[in-house]
Amino acid sequence: QRLDFVIVSNFVDWRHPNPAGAILCRQKSNFQFTQERLPLPAQAPYFVAHACDLDEDGDSDLLISGFPFLVENLPRDEKEKAKTSAFQPPSLSVLKNLAK
Repeated sequence: QRLDFVIVSNFVDWRHPNPAGAILCRQKSNFQFTQERLPLPAQAPYFVAHACDLDEDGDSDLLISGFPFLVENLPRDEKEKAKTSAFQPPSLSVLKNLAK
């Protein structure tokens, strides 16, 4: 049986050139996984990921929650961007499974 899982980050590594807030790990074979960045803003600290069948189509969808008001862990330039722009990371993201 295949095991896929999601890793969410409360504290993103801003030294990385392309930081990720959430990563999907897909199992390809025994203990071999590929990583995919999920289409979520890296600036939001994410706390919880939950798989459930939201649309009742028989496959698992993802709910990922964050806390968009916590910007203290952002680097200075990202913190200024968050305060001065229309930056509004989601507090709840729904990622629908489109694979069949």
